Amino acid sequence: MIGDAARFTGAGGELADVCIVGGGVAGIAMALELASAGRRVCLLEGGRETFSWRSQELYAGEVWDPRYSLTGTRTRMLGGSSNCWGGWTRPATANDFDPRPWLGLGGWPIGEADLAPHYASAAELLEVVEPRQDADLLAELPPDLRALAEIGGGAFRTVFFGMSPPTAVGRVHRDRLAAAPGLEVVLEATVTRLVTDPASDAIEAVEGVSPAGPFRIRARTVVLAAGGIENPRLLLASGGIGNRHDLVGRYFMDHPRLRFRHLLIDEDPGFARLYDARHYGGGSVVTRRGRHGAAFSPTWAEQARAGMLQSYTGLVATFFGQSDSTLEDARQVWKALRGQLHERIDAGRLARVLASSPAAAAYVLGRKLDLRRGRMRYEIETVIEPLPDRENRVELIGATDRHGVPQIRLTWRRHDLERRTHRHALDLVRQAVEARGYGRSTIDPGVWEPERWDSTVITTWHHMGTTRMAAAPSEGVVDANCRVFGTSNLYVAGSSTFVTGGGVPPTFTVATMALRLAAHVEAQLGQQVLAGAAA
Repeated sequence: MIGDAARFTGAGGELADVCIVGGGVAGIAMALELASAGRRVCLLEGGRETFSWRSQELYAGEVWDPRYSLTGTRTRMLGGSSNCWGGWTRPATANDFDPRPWLGLGGWPIGEADLAPHYASAAELLEVVEPRQDADLLAELPPDLRALAEIGGGAFRTVFFGMSPPTAVGRVHRDRLAAAPGLEVVLEATVTRLVTDPASDAIEAVEGVSPAGPFRIRARTVVLAAGGIENPRLLLASGGIGNRHDLVGRYFMDHPRLRFRHLLIDEDPGFARLYDARHYGGGSVVTRRGRHGAAFSPTWAEQARAGMLQSYTGLVATFFGQSDSTLEDARQVWKALRGQLHERIDAGRLARVLASSPAAAAYVLGRKLDLRRGRMRYEIETVIEPLPDRENRVELIGATDRHGVPQIRLTWRRHDLERRTHRHALDLVRQAVEARGYGRSTIDPGVWEPERWDSTVITTWHHMGTTRMAAAPSEGVVDANCRVFGTSNLYVAGSSTFVTGGGVPPTFTVATMALRLAAHVEAQLGQQVLAGAAA
């Protein structure tokens, strides 16, 4: 059932098998999986089924970089940030989990094999085809596109992404949530504190506030699934749970994303059909389940040779001489109108879009009719793996929100290695395109100056790393099963547990890790029942 917190406002609190804090991809995946196993699950979502600015404003705080919006890079409503994602999915591979000696980066305590058993369920949740090997997808391309996809030689390769519609999991799976036996979805339930049992290492209760008043819920197992900023915020606001080694909130990561001018193609061999981020395979941005997008990515051997991080690079075709700045204005306004951008659009941007509407209409028509000029111009868009940095962090400040929960300050500084990784990736693409005689790059060399480069970084809204997974408490906040070190019944789900940012979008990995955690929690609850019966 889906309801409010009215019946949880008693002093003693209700008892559940599992209480999950956060109704995004991770929380919903776990709730459905555990409910299907017969567990009594309480899923607490701070927002409603629809967007509310009053709710969204609870995300407010301070940022080191004023361009980074705490209220515009996530969504406080059922379904979480799946309400505003782009739908690109790719599972984390062995390379994402392995150590990288050339960078001094250790590996994860889990690997690809730990998540692979959950691919099918994650694909169903996100409405995307089950992942397949790049080599198999490459072999299925028409001969002309296959030849194009192999232009990188041994330096870079073509990687493929599954395309979700994109799925807003709260809306798409609402009926399943409402009908699941033993599952209660509680909306407008803002958790303010986790209460520890002074006589043990367990979480005794979850406390919060709702329009019906304060509530208190007791559960055998508690799972934080509130995102890469709210997970550490709640741990710190609850007295620093799991923070013995000052690691809660540390190692915040987001994938730096950059769009540069330009790649000029004299005679297009198929770049738009294969690599255009908005026209992959001639697909539709509305109905794209079953399709795959493609991008360039340096090979593992090339990353090791050059000492670089991971990255993937796609292209965005430009038609009718449309300017990049106008396109970006139009994109942001369109996202806001569709409810995918939860940040107020300033009057200046709206005025620019209205003034350029005839050109924008021509641009859209050109894409729909597939009208191309003889010479194509592409924006080059690259997403770069972030370098884990202990000083990039979420920390509490003195101010509180209207419920008395301390607000946060976010620090996210980019690194020179990320800049050099970006330049290296674009050099590989440029060299391959020019060697084939397809065209040339017109990137201004001045963009590689550190300050200028940093000023062009765009966030991808991937909040990762703030409760990182580790083999020992001195190295992280949660263990290989996502249990918070020093507690017996508290777990964390979602991208805050990531050790490294990886070279893929995080959503599919978030779903598979949540499903793996659900299986672990179910097994632990079953062992408790057996132990109780034996006693």
